[in-house]
Amino acid sequence: MNRIRTGIDYVDYGRSRPPRRALQLVLGAIAISAFGSAWLLHDGASAAADPAVGQTEAVVEAAGGQIASAASAQPEGAAATAVTPSGDDADQLTIPVNAVLNGKAAAQPSTLLAMTHDSSAARAALAQPLVSAQPSAQVAASEAAAIGDADDGGDDGDESPDEDVVSAIAKQIDDKPAAPIHLPKGLKLKSSVVLVVDQKSGDVLAAQNADRVQPIASLTKLMTALVISEAHQPMDEKLEITSADIDRIKHSYSRLQPGMTFTRRELLLLALMSSENRAASALGRHYPGGFQAFVSAMNAKAKSLGMTHTHYHDANGLSSQNVSNAEDLVKLVKAAYQVPLIRDFSTNVQHTVHPGRRSLHYVSSNRLVRARNDWHIGLQKTGFTNEAGHCLVMQATVKGRPLIMVLLDSDGKLTRFADAQRVRRWINSGKAHIASSARGHSASAS
Repeated sequence: MNRIRTGIDYVDYGRSRPPRRALQLVLGAIAISAFGSAWLLHDGASAAADPAVGQTEAVVEAAGGQIASAASAQPEGAAATAVTPSGDDADQLTIPVNAVLNGKAAAQPSTLLAMTHDSSAARAALAQPLVSAQPSAQVAASEAAAIGDADDGGDDGDESPDEDVVSAIAKQIDDKPAAPIHLPKGLKLKSSVVLVVDQKSGDVLAAQNADRVQPIASLTKLMTALVISEAHQPMDEKLEITSADIDRIKHSYSRLQPGMTFTRRELLLLALMSSENRAASALGRHYPGGFQAFVSAMNAKAKSLGMTHTHYHDANGLSSQNVSNAEDLVKLVKAAYQVPLIRDFSTNVQHTVHPGRRSLHYVSSNRLVRARNDWHIGLQKTGFTNEAGHCLVMQATVKGRPLIMVLLDSDGKLTRFADAQRVRRWINSGKAHIASSARGHSASAS
């Protein structure tokens, strides 16, 4: 009859559907165990007096999820047997906290339901040292999966990350020491790496993880500009964008299409002002000796400036092998600031180029430069990749004092600019002298 009315055969799954009572018993046992364990606390005063007991609720919640996942993995009959209490036994279900915290719950779901609600036993279990509910190997697996998603657009499916990658990340998690914090009192910033230096005296006003080496993304373009300016090539020479300038690493977007021609001056301006990757690549390719000679010149210049923790792999910073630290970047900013062309181009607000019939309008990648405000910025460069995070270096005069700010690996796209504003307010408040005598990261004035 159904086929006649709708053209679709309806199948009666009533006989083949597995009984649902076992699932109901599992869920009921979890609920009972949660309420039973909460009852152990007796009242709020005893929970407050015993910090370990105060963690029961969170532990029970985590354990409940592990029991549910473990029970669902068991054969239906086994799950029903493990969670079928009788009479008052249903009120005596609690969870061995130490087993849950050590990751044993999934392997032994039945033992989690075997303990009674004796308060002394529960307190003894809770008194044991708490450890991470997620072992470092599991954290490493999730981070490796996240890295894979970031690299290829998140189309990994359900494939597990390579075991070698997981082991390497797990080792890093276990071995990584606590990051030292050196920010002065009254200055709260959200960038992972901070270094604020008086440009003239070299006094360090604020520092946090200033010696940590990490990818620097498009901050690389400051060195690109410095090498180009010292090569004394004709700035009005026409250079062509080719397929060799296309980003094959991050697949970043660019409006500079192969076949377009620009002067060297225009490409340098676009690279510094709006961080155009293909512009920086074309500048490196047209260096005497070609691209490899250009990268060698970048590393040689870094060495001459005393940037001992810096290495360059390309001209635009797309490779994560372009690395440095805040201390070295201060030296780079000081050297680049000596070149008027770099100062001018990096602080330009907007510019329009005409590679053909169409025109391309570009603006600064730094919103502090674009905004109408009272900032006195003498040089700046922004940068971002997934590995480097959001980065910013600036030379700015605050309260008549020339400063160099290095803000790396900020929380979000706008955090680096907000941190720069916080530094300026802190300087204007007159509290900066508290840290000015600390020369732990001293950098001599250029």
